[in-house]
Amino acid sequence: MTTTLKAAVTQDLGFDGMNDQDEDKFHQSYIESLKSILNQDALTNVIKDPSGDDYHYYRGTDYDQQRLGILARYKNFNGPEGNSTTAEMSPESYPTSASTAPDMEDLNGDNTLNEYERYYQYKVSIRRQDMVIGKNSIADIREIKDFKLKNGNLADVKWYQFKVPVKSPNEVFGSISDFKSIRFLRLFMKGFSQPTILRMATLDLVRSDWRKYTKDVDGKLGVTSPSTRFDISAVNIEENANRKTD
Repeated sequence: MTTTLKAAVTQDLGFDGMNDQDEDKFHQSYIESLKSILNQDALTNVIKDPSGDDYHYYRGTDYDQQRLGILARYKNFNGPEGNSTTAEMSPESYPTSASTAPDMEDLNGDNTLNEYERYYQYKVSIRRQDMVIGKNSIADIREIKDFKLKNGNLADVKWYQFKVPVKSPNEVFGSISDFKSIRFLRLFMKGFSQPTILRMATLDLVRSDWRKYTKDVDGKLGVTSPSTRFDISAVNIEENANRKTD
C-alpha cells in the first residue's frame, strides 16, 4: 500500500493580497495617470511594483554591484511580497527569506486576531526649539565636536537621551487602567515635511524600585512632610560621563 503526499505551495502576496501582475491590472488607471507626472525612472519603479510592497533581502548580488549603503539595503526589507522564499528558491547561494511563517497581525502568537485598541500614548517633539535639557523629556545631551563623517566632512554631532515617564501619558485610549499586561510598544512619527532619518542607539524600559518613606525616622532626619520632593536617578560613566559631583 502506498500513500501519496501532496504539498501546497503558497505565494507570498503583498499588503493588498495581490502579486505584482495583479496589482498592474488592478491599478491600471492609476498608473496611466502617473505617466504625465513622473520621470521615466520613477515610472519604471511604479510599473514594476505598483503597491510598493516587494521584499528584498538586505544582501544581494545586485546590491553588491551597486555598492549600496546600510540604509538602502534595508529600504525594502519590510515588504511582505516574496519575504518567505524557500532556500531552494533563493536567487542567491544563501537563504534570503525574512520569515518562514505567513504574514499576519498575530503579534503574541495566540492564533487570535485582537482588534481592540487599549494603550497609553506618549508624545515627544523633534522640533529643534524643543531639543533642550529639562524639556520634552530630554535628560541629557552628548555633543561631539568636529566628528569626521564618511564623506570626509567635519560636523558637530549630538545624541539626546529621552526619559519618558510611563506613569504620565499624554493620552489614554480604550479601557486600560494599569501596566500589568502590556507586551508591545508601537512607535510612529508624523508631521515631517521632508524625508528624515532618525538614528536610535537603544530603546529601554527602565524600572525603579525606590519608594518615598514619608514617616519620621527616630526624629533625626527632620524631613517628614509627604509633600517633600525627592529626585532619584542613576548616574553612570556610560550615559552621563560629562556629569560632575560637588
